[in-house]
Amino acid sequence: MKPMLFLAAKLLVSLVLIAGIAWRLDLTMFGRTLAAADPAIVALAAAQLSLQPFIGTVRWRWIIRALGGSLPFGQALRLNFVAIFFNQVLPGAVVGDGVRIWLAQRHGLSWRRAIHSVAAERLLMLALLVLLVLLAEPWLAERLGFGAVPWLWPAAGAAVLLALAVLLAARRLPPGWLRRPAVRWMHDLAEDLRILLFRPVTSVWLLLNGLISYASLGVTIWLLGLSVGAAIPADAYLLVVPPLILASVLPISIGGWGVREAAALTLLTAVGADAAQAVAISVLLGLVSLLVALPGLPLWLLGREERRRQAMAVAAPGPGTD
Repeated sequence: MKPMLFLAAKLLVSLVLIAGIAWRLDLTMFGRTLAAADPAIVALAAAQLSLQPFIGTVRWRWIIRALGGSLPFGQALRLNFVAIFFNQVLPGAVVGDGVRIWLAQRHGLSWRRAIHSVAAERLLMLALLVLLVLLAEPWLAERLGFGAVPWLWPAAGAAVLLALAVLLAARRLPPGWLRRPAVRWMHDLAEDLRILLFRPVTSVWLLLNGLISYASLGVTIWLLGLSVGAAIPADAYLLVVPPLILASVLPISIGGWGVREAAALTLLTAVGADAAQAVAISVLLGLVSLLVALPGLPLWLLGREERRRQAMAVAAPGPGTD
């Protein structure tokens, strides 16, 4: 019952937010804005967004190698596309990650490396996104008309120090505690995160890859803004995109729908778009994301057929057997 309750709550959040936006929005103007979007620029935005699976695959393989594993690029890219597809079409933002972990283990990674590589990638990208939002906060506060929050940076610094303290203390846990599976898993994850964070070459490379990934997403949203004629300065996207993406990835709605549109309505209208354009940009981003994720379906089906043939080959009797 618990998963069903979570799903129902997320669906309710999406529906309530969408209904609230529809109540505030001139739906006729929104429909015209969406219909008038330049298809060539939208296609260019889709092409730009299609770089994300490749950038993410490079990042994931780097993490796997740093943790002592190996996965060919083509195989990792296929698993990444499958994960993106499931994350887009199924409720909950972690279903695809679970599928990626399971398939990575079937393709030779240990369970520890499969789970920790995916978990570490998620945690590090989320931490970088939060940092970018914090950097943009003073400017956003001014544009949105509320006072800057003076305790944000001290709180963020305290959180970082606490996280580092936990990572360092994890290796000194009493041996008896490590017999508990949950404590053992957290201990092992902390060990692997230390490898990623405390090796300068690895940590700097992952930081650069993450910045490139978010910059690429920013270009996608900028192109979608151009497609609907939004009068948003190009540099404003640098500050608006991180909180918009953060709202999209929060696991409180179905596929980010509703939350993403509410964030776009607040943020993009503050930097020059009208309400119809802001919501149209968000809806186009959701639709383009679905389009980019679609190759994951045939890749999943092909892999499923391949696994079925392998299982049949293993089960088939060998020559000379009765």
